[in-house]
Amino acid sequence: VSIFQGALHETNQRIDKIEIENSIHDVKFEEMSTRIDDLEQKMLERNLIISGIDIEPTPASMASQLNNLMNLNISATDIHFTTKIKTRDMNTKPRIKISFRDSTTKEAVFNARFALKDQPIYITDDLTLARSKLAYLARQAVKQNKAKSTWVLNGKIFIKLRDDSIPKIMNSEAALSEYLRPNIPTHHQ
Repeated sequence: VSIFQGALHETNQRIDKIEIENSIHDVKFEEMSTRIDDLEQKMLERNLIISGIDIEPTPASMASQLNNLMNLNISATDIHFTTKIKTRDMNTKPRIKISFRDSTTKEAVFNARFALKDQPIYITDDLTLARSKLAYLARQAVKQNKAKSTWVLNGKIFIKLRDDSIPKIMNSEAALSEYLRPNIPTHHQ
């Protein structure tokens, strides 16, 4: 019996060691995933997504359209490339990805988007898949009254719990869940 107890104790110690190692690897994996997402987002920093314009996107046509709609003065040479993003719904106007040659032009277009407030045209940051999902979850938290407001600026997702709270940058779903946790009502039975 003592031989089996010793073997069982040794096996349990090995399991405990493996569980600790797995926890360390999970943390390292999360850190690496965040770093990779940061690098991917850095590659998208000069891009915007425009919804609601139904034209064949070329640098010249987009420059002309943006100049007319937003009273800007950009040229086709300010635009590196444009491309349509396919949508599942054939009745929806396509989204257009536009990549600018410099961040100054991108910021000018982004800041002028308020000139479109009376039109169904929307301009947003180009986000990685992970950040897009995180921004969606933050918007859901606002809709569910778990947070007061959220917004995206330069690829970062900001969220505020209350009007008087300081905005916090969210960089993962786990961080968002943890940040919202105090606002989740608990039910006592």
